Amino acid sequence: MRRAVIALLLAPMLSLAQARPARAAEPEGRYQAPVAYGVRLGGLLAYGAPAGSATAVGGGAYALFDQRSLLADVSADAWGGDKAFRLAGGLGVYWAALPQANHSVYLGGGARLAYTKNGGEGAFGLSLHGAVGLLASRHWSPHVRLELAWFVDTMGEREKGNGPRHYANGPMATLGLGF
Repeated sequence: MRRAVIALLLAPMLSLAQARPARAAEPEGRYQAPVAYGVRLGGLLAYGAPAGSATAVGGGAYALFDQRSLLADVSADAWGGDKAFRLAGGLGVYWAALPQANHSVYLGGGARLAYTKNGGEGAFGLSLHGAVGLLASRHWSPHVRLELAWFVDTMGEREKGNGPRHYANGPMATLGLGF
């Protein structure tokens, strides 16, 4: 008798149950959150600096907003070396070449407010950059971000003793890990 009552109660519930979609039909999202926070390390070479060319190593932190074909980041970085020092924070926007893929090459650029001191008196202003990169394992946590950028400072740094202004530019290479 008990089995018959249980069967009568379960039958309507089973008719309401729906099959779960196949794994391929599910959206490929990083735990349904389009933002990842990460850290990065790297190096830079500044040409056109008052000290000639200056090298620095450093890194920073970033928040990467992933909207499939469009990536945007907010970052803060600190770099230091023998003749170079740089603090920067800013925004970047990038186009992902393979928007649905788990690994994608991206291309873009951005602007940062920066304080630089490359062997001169130091300068504060806007630093622009163009970048190409690879975002690997973007649908999972952690992801790996490899980036090569070229920065151009729009602020001129004077040589010590009120000399001419120098506008530094050069490559930056970083390797990041985001969660």
